[in-house]
Amino acid sequence: MSDMAKPPLITFRSVGSKDLTRLNEIVNHPQVARFLNLIPPVSMKSTVEFYEQCKKGNALLYAIIVNGILAGSVCLTPRKKDGKQAHVAEFGISIDRECWGMGAGAKAIDRIISEGRKRGIKRVEFEVVAGNTRALRLYRRKGFKEEGVKEKSFKINGRYHDTLVMAMLL
Repeated sequence: MSDMAKPPLITFRSVGSKDLTRLNEIVNHPQVARFLNLIPPVSMKSTVEFYEQCKKGNALLYAIIVNGILAGSVCLTPRKKDGKQAHVAEFGISIDRECWGMGAGAKAIDRIISEGRKRGIKRVEFEVVAGNTRALRLYRRKGFKEEGVKEKSFKINGRYHDTLVMAMLL
């Protein structure tokens, strides 16, 4: 078996401050940013603030490593501990365009769901742009269910798009 035929090695570790420059580059790539709720250019300051907010909010934030290279991040942000939705967490993911189709997203979802269960999370939810067909296929395959449509709730290049509310009960 040649090196080209080997599946990529996909691993995870906690995001550290040294990762933020690369993660900022990833979310600023036009194809990656297209379906994220961010408007490029995303400043380094915004990336640092997100990282600090994740740390304060007890979020799970993992670096996705593909063949030894930082290729993105996956996050699970729990709701307030003292609220009636303390069992709920919001999911988010971004992966470098060069690593799409390698299985990193599927493995990242498996990892974050597993870690969420260990923390007592009972429901994972998020919104996805209806036109993000690659992501939708993956989310459905991983067991997320569509719970509703928010009409024209996302704007890309001056056009409004629907978002789907998706969730998984753990």
